[in-house]
Parts: sequence; C-alpha cells; structure tokens
Amino acid sequence: MFSTFLENQRVYNLAEAYWRRFFQQFFSSQDVPFQDFYNRHFINGQKIYDANPIFDAYFPQQHKLVRIIQYIPEPDDWLLTGWIDRFPADELDNDQKPHPTDSSRKDDPIPELVLSLAMTKKNLVQVKELLGQWILEDINGEEMEKILKALN
Repeated sequence: MFSTFLENQRVYNLAEAYWRRFFQQFFSSQDVPFQDFYNRHFINGQKIYDANPIFDAYFPQQHKLVRIIQYIPEPDDWLLTGWIDRFPADELDNDQKPHPTDSSRKDDPIPELVLSLAMTKKNLVQVKELLGQWILEDINGEEMEKILKALN
C-alpha cells in the first residue's frame, strides 16, 4: 500500500492521511482523544518526508505516545517491529509540554510505543491490536515489550 510514498510527495501525503483516518476511526469510536505531538517540519516550514514518523499521536488520558515509522520493504521483508521508548517531557519548554488529563503527570516521561512497518493489510490488523492493548487496555511498557517480542 502506498509503495511509492518515499519517492512521491503526493503519495506520501495520501499515506499520512490514511494513518490519520485509521487513528480517528479507531479511537473516535472509543471516545479516546489524541493529538499530534512531533514537529514534522523543518525550521523554514518545509515538510519533512522521511516517514519517521509518518504519523504520531499523544493520548492525554493515558499520557502515552504512539509513533508510526513506515518503510518500503525489501523483498520478503514485510515485518512489523516495535519497541517502547520514553520521551523526556521535563526537557521540553513549557509551551511544548503535553497536557495530560492528570496535570500532575505533566513533567513525567511519556511512554512511547514505536511501530516500524511496511504498510500491508496484515500489518494494519496487528497495529490495531497493538493500539488496543497500549491505549484502550492501557497496559504498561513492560507488558507491551513482551507482546512486541512475541511478534518477531
């Protein structure tokens, strides 16, 4: 899906829009708000087209991040991999800090689920399952790491 996204900015924008709709449809039905987190523009305002991330979301109720890295696979390389990272919120300027529902967590590191994948229908099914566990079930980073290791 969107196989030329790194070569064609129009296709990249379509892939990016696909991810936004994917998240909106999945989380709006659960009444779970999210917002953009990472800046995907250079200082001159030009958009960055490197797909890291192609999409990201901050979830204020859970005080968690999701970052989607999309790549063009090599032959026979259609894997979905992932890991848990932590974004140091206390290093951000006050105007850049996230606004969690629980304001006492404003300076807490933000647990981040990072998923790196080629966009395939099979991977999208797995992404939905992982998002459900990470955000809707609100499992912790340790448990998520175990689930991610089982993917590979």
